[in-house]
Amino acid sequence: MRATEVIAAAQRAGLKVPGMISLLGIDNDPYICDSVSPGISSIEPDFHAEGAAAAALLDKMMKSRKPLGKRHVFFGVSRVVIRESMPHLPPAQILVDRAREFIKQHAVEGITPGDVAAHLGVSRPLLDLRFRETQKESVGRLITEAKLAEVSRRLKDTRIAIGAIPDLCGFKNANALKNLFKKRYGVSMREYRSGTRG
Repeated sequence: MRATEVIAAAQRAGLKVPGMISLLGIDNDPYICDSVSPGISSIEPDFHAEGAAAAALLDKMMKSRKPLGKRHVFFGVSRVVIRESMPHLPPAQILVDRAREFIKQHAVEGITPGDVAAHLGVSRPLLDLRFRETQKESVGRLITEAKLAEVSRRLKDTRIAIGAIPDLCGFKNANALKNLFKKRYGVSMREYRSGTRG
């Protein structure tokens, strides 16, 4: 029921579910999960295992001459039922999205594809595979594009000396940046800055 309250609160606040918020409930009660819009994605416990564990405990209690005291019964999850409250993304896309977010936040620190893989807790070959499955660009290319975008922003929006920009944007080699920038934008960094200043 709390999930239905969250959906109502999100709607009052103008937040889209699942566009801005994803919602995952528990117990997968179809009466509740399907009665609201959007339908609530939910974890379905392993009710069979729950019943078997409860029956075994009850049997033990009935055979015992003494009270057993407080007991905890643990059981697992049967499945996650995906409804409209949560976007259904394949695992490869989830990994790539997390990589993109990390790159966006840290590209100018001079990170490498290996750093991205280490942050995500996966091997470099697996990260490369996931990118090949879902993207048209490699991890390395995405890092370079993020750094070039920051160079462009600094050239347009700041008066930082051009000689200081490579280091600030994660490029160890200023000449390599000059070549990459001209190839990407068709003009030198100096020309780009003068053109944007009008």
